[in-house]
Amino acid sequence: MKFCKVCGRQFVPNKYKPSQNVCNDIACQKERQRQNIRTWRLKNPDYFKYTTGDDPAYIESVRQKQLLWRRAHKLRLKEYRAKYREKIRDYMREYMKKYRLKKKNISPEGNLTKKGEENAEKGLPNSQDSGNSS
Repeated sequence: MKFCKVCGRQFVPNKYKPSQNVCNDIACQKERQRQNIRTWRLKNPDYFKYTTGDDPAYIESVRQKQLLWRRAHKLRLKEYRAKYREKIRDYMREYMKKYRLKKKNISPEGNLTKKGEENAEKGLPNSQDSGNSS
């Protein structure tokens, strides 16, 4: 027989786990889990700290890792680009088309975007109208 470290009552430990220190009462088991979590977190204080894109040291470390990977896999990148050349070109063509339209404040359907409409209401020239007109 042993005494529970949580409630102090006597209990018979599990025959497969003779080192058991807490009785089988649900409240005692939950307290044991809380204590285990607390001690683990004290031993591993940085485990749940995530770095973000705001940290310059993190950004630099990511760039270095990417650079090292690209250097180590030059042939792989070359083969990938050769295999998917047309898909990449089509994607970039569409991407740049949308980017340029967005920059001119025009939606892909040819209408002014919200920002373009706001500029028109304020009497400001739209970036597409900024060319010389004679």
